[in-house]
Amino acid sequence: MVGLKYRVGDQIEAEVRRSCRDEFKILYLGGPFDRLAWERIATLGEMSIYEASKISPKMRDVMRVRADGLRVEGALGGEVVLAFLSEHRRSQRRHALEAMLKAQP
Repeated sequence: MVGLKYRVGDQIEAEVRRSCRDEFKILYLGGPFDRLAWERIATLGEMSIYEASKISPKMRDVMRVRADGLRVEGALGGEVVLAFLSEHRRSQRRHALEAMLKAQP
């Protein structure tokens, strides 16, 4: 599965990579992933925000959602979302995340 590239909906391309831990990392490219997209992703687990824009207006806030066997990270309004999936229920978590990414508001 590592190295696999596929499309998620019309606008998002995904690429599977191996993470340094015992997990898979999937890059989702094609945002921008705005606040509505992150609110949908947050339904999967607990969201936290690093408000980097308060440090410098040129920086974007970093969003992170944690759930059982899933960690999703990316910049608010950014073009890339990273998902880290552990062995536990990997396929189920991936499909749930991808449904949130391609959902239209």
